[in-house]
Amino acid sequence: MKAINLTLPYRLPLWNQIMRMHWAKRTRELRIVAWHVLAAMAKEKVRRPAKPIERARVTIRRYSPKVPDKDGLSAKHLLDILQPLSKRHPCGLGIIAGDDPEHLESTIEHVHSFETRTDVTIEAI
Repeated sequence: MKAINLTLPYRLPLWNQIMRMHWAKRTRELRIVAWHVLAAMAKEKVRRPAKPIERARVTIRRYSPKVPDKDGLSAKHLLDILQPLSKRHPCGLGIIAGDDPEHLESTIEHVHSFETRTDVTIEAI
């Protein structure tokens, strides 16, 4: 399977922004991120895998002009969306099997840029 490369047109929210959101707004944001992932997949002509990638590496590059705290970078929303649909992950797309260390290696990094976006690479390992 080839790597899946996606570009989301905004930067992912920081951890403290997520934690300060009301639960209803957080759910709304989760749905918005899911739609952006689906739109990016359609744009790149990438289909969802028939079954989730059992062992995956997800690399996320968050482009923004301000450098966040290292502990503030979070991919929680995105990783929840990439997992299979379940009661716990109501917006799950079923691209990766799980976000535990047995199923996933993930890295998130900040790139200093005045253009705001998020690049995501998903590959089977």
